[in-house]
Amino acid sequence: MKKIGIVILLILLIKLSFGQVQELKKYHSIPEEQIVFNLYYNSWTSLPENFEMSNKSAGVDLYLMKDIFGRNYPVSFAGGIGISVQNYKNSSMLVSTSDSLYFEKIPDTVDYRKNKFATVYVDIPIEFRLRTRPLVKKRNLKIAFGFKIGYNIQRYTKYDGDNYLGITNYKTVKYKVYDIKNILPYRYGVFTRLGYGKFSLSAYYSLTPLFETDKAQEIIPFSLGLSITLF
Repeated sequence: MKKIGIVILLILLIKLSFGQVQELKKYHSIPEEQIVFNLYYNSWTSLPENFEMSNKSAGVDLYLMKDIFGRNYPVSFAGGIGISVQNYKNSSMLVSTSDSLYFEKIPDTVDYRKNKFATVYVDIPIEFRLRTRPLVKKRNLKIAFGFKIGYNIQRYTKYDGDNYLGITNYKTVKYKVYDIKNILPYRYGVFTRLGYGKFSLSAYYSLTPLFETDKAQEIIPFSLGLSITLF
């Protein structure tokens, strides 16, 4: 009987070890890198006088993320790098001088198809991730709390409509104005994502104003939208 007990114990240990090996294989089958795509609706906490923000003010982020530690556990920490493009469609023309920046409302009699202000940032995001089932990537409830810092690499306005400013002799014009002055060259803020599987609801709130202090009205951007984990 003693020998039979030893044999049974050995069998159980072998099965347990085999199960652990299988679990390790599952761990290694989970991709370390993740491509996160965010699609946002953009707005500001306070709008300039006579300024109307369009509901079509969209933004997109594309980030390459990697778990730094805790990859195979319910709680992990990740970091990455990516690019963020934010569009603010509105009813005013942005006017930028060497020492000030303001918005001037486009007259109601002017017909225009597009008028927007856009920014492009290179961002470095970091986040804490909480997952209910980290080994089942497509079927887990997850929430992330993060912080990101970014550097502005482009900002411009785009207008397409009646030539009410008399820029040329044409009745309608379409143009872009680059390198807008008095934009704060950096930004940082907090974000969160809450979702299931590949899809999450996401939100971002800037802790820095969009424009330089004392050069324009203080405007704080925020974004609400959908986040998709592509890989």
